[in-house]
Amino acid sequence: MAVVGPDIAVLPLAIVKQAENNIPALTDNVLAKMTTKIRSSFNLCKEDDVRKYVARREIQSAKEDAKSYTKAAKIQRLVTPLRLLRRCHLHSHKRRRNEHQREQKIEFEALLSKRVAEKKAKVAAFKAHTRPLPKRLPGLLSDYICLVYPVLTYLPLPQYILHFIS
Repeated sequence: MAVVGPDIAVLPLAIVKQAENNIPALTDNVLAKMTTKIRSSFNLCKEDDVRKYVARREIQSAKEDAKSYTKAAKIQRLVTPLRLLRRCHLHSHKRRRNEHQREQKIEFEALLSKRVAEKKAKVAAFKAHTRPLPKRLPGLLSDYICLVYPVLTYLPLPQYILHFIS
């Protein structure tokens, strides 16, 4: 790398085309592992295959007859067909789970409305069985109690009559 000027600390560059030989300290070592950084450094578009532009290193085998091979760093955030399939599966699972919860909510609301209706019917049946006295009866009853009060003092009275006396 050459120094451009003493006042320049960083010089942003983009590799337009990779040469046949590696540039020392630039493309001979592993630079970037993320797809976005590789795309930005080689000025690639989204459709280009990032795996072709990753820095590779040649490995010599320990055996004498074996061929040498190259290794490359694992590219992070690489969108592969398997990753797209997994994402589709997760979205469908999320959609199915939401539909199932919606069905369960509808069933629960139906059960709840049924129980509320049963409770209302039970309360209505109880009220119909123990119906209170009509509103104009207390006045008639008090007139009746005033007429027969001496007799009532000796007899046990029902609770609703005692309520009107006091």
